[in-house]
Amino acid sequence: MDIKPANELPSFETLFQSLMLLPTANILAIVAGFALWIIGGNILGYRSMKRRGTSYSKSLLPTPSGLRAVFGMNKAEWLLMIILAVFSLSLISWGISSAYH
Repeated sequence: MDIKPANELPSFETLFQSLMLLPTANILAIVAGFALWIIGGNILGYRSMKRRGTSYSKSLLPTPSGLRAVFGMNKAEWLLMIILAVFSLSLISWGISSAYH
């Protein structure tokens, strides 16, 4: 692999090749972390909107009503969001860091 100056971004091919060098378990952990965050966050948002009686599609629009959708969550929903973030970031960081030990 070529060594590039620090001010240049690596190409997509270089990133893809370095990702393919990781063991399968690490790749699965990274994918599982992203899937947990995306799917869990959407389920949490859907249940929060359903609890408040508003349409889930309104939360996806970049309008003041969409912002109220995020900031209208109760304490339990915020706690679940933090737990989701911790678990998904833990999976992703384990998948990345355990490949280099």
